[in-house]
Amino acid sequence: MALWQCDLRVSWRSQLISLGIHGGIMLVILLAPWPAVARRLLAGMDVAAIGGDI
Repeated sequence: MALWQCDLRVSWRSQLISLGIHGGIMLVILLAPWPAVARRLLAGMDVAAIGGDI
């Protein structure tokens, strides 16, 4: 039985573009809840009052 071999090469530009796209998506996901929290904090609400409302 012959072993399957693959010689896949990806250019550094493609890797950089992929990293940028995925990094941007991760930042959007991680920072998405903060505007709601910041809006309530600026309005004078207590952090504990926010609780599980996010």
